[in-house]
Amino acid sequence: MSQSVLDPEIRKILIENAHLQLFEPEGARGLDYLTNRGIVEGSIREWNLGYCPSFVNDMIFNDRIIIPYCDQHNRAIAVAARKIENEKPYWWNEKFPKGDFLFGLNKTKKNIFYNNLAIVVEGQFDVISLYQHGITIAVGLCGSSLNEHRINLLSRYCNRVILAMDQDANQAGQIAAGTIFELLKRRNFHIYHWYLSKNEDPDSYVRKNGGENCKKQISNILKKYKFKTKKFKQSYNFGE
Repeated sequence: MSQSVLDPEIRKILIENAHLQLFEPEGARGLDYLTNRGIVEGSIREWNLGYCPSFVNDMIFNDRIIIPYCDQHNRAIAVAARKIENEKPYWWNEKFPKGDFLFGLNKTKKNIFYNNLAIVVEGQFDVISLYQHGITIAVGLCGSSLNEHRINLLSRYCNRVILAMDQDANQAGQIAAGTIFELLKRRNFHIYHWYLSKNEDPDSYVRKNGGENCKKQISNILKKYKFKTKKFKQSYNFGE
């Protein structure tokens, strides 16, 4: 599906109306989809998620979950729309400079800075699920690579990164992960890997194993590394 750019006022109206729609009878299908994915009402409101029923005028958004993309200053700069049924293409993404953007940074930058640590994941729901379970230091790539612009953005808040990529990635995905590692290493980031089970992503993993279990895993990953140049905390504040 081709990308386009929405007028800012239209985008604002779309986000507001789609969010309100979730809590109306016509939005039950969208609310059921999110609930079945383990997203609770508090998270729906926190992330301003929405839904467009199948009878809306614009065919692009018919029967799709609406996810606002906000920059680090909390300005809505684009939207993504996820089809509820598993029919391709799953996603429609508004065209915008993704290379200057990290999903969720507007909400997680404070804790990333406090902990000097970010978890880099792939998808929007990875970030949202981790956040919901008290791990509020994740940012999402949303289908793009971690390029120099994004690394510059991340370096304002931390110099430690945990890579939590899907383990069932194809060869192209594995090459991309290697490129990310090299870019971070070149910029003197301390890099860690959170190896999930095969066919798991952070979203499914945290829902299955719980936030506290994941926090312990993260702390254990960090404790394996000792650096002479700086003493890092041995306890972390992943929540608010």
